[in-house]
Amino acid sequence: MSYLAGWRLSVAADLLRESDATIESIARQVGYGSAFALSAAFKRRRGLTPSQHRAISRPARRRTAAGEDRLTSPAV
Repeated sequence: MSYLAGWRLSVAADLLRESDATIESIARQVGYGSAFALSAAFKRRRGLTPSQHRAISRPARRRTAAGEDRLTSPAV
């Protein structure tokens, strides 16, 4: 059971980083019944909430004067 939980959380972490899907949607994709269940398991195993993981694992974006999104270097 531990292997399966770890795998599901790993897939969820990838989806959080790579997609704009809601946490609820990601939870259901990886087999959790709700965003709350995913969040509790994620925090227990990884020490962060899914929202925190998403915020720190994505490159920062900013809008230019022309309204375009540009990647910025992550804060160190």
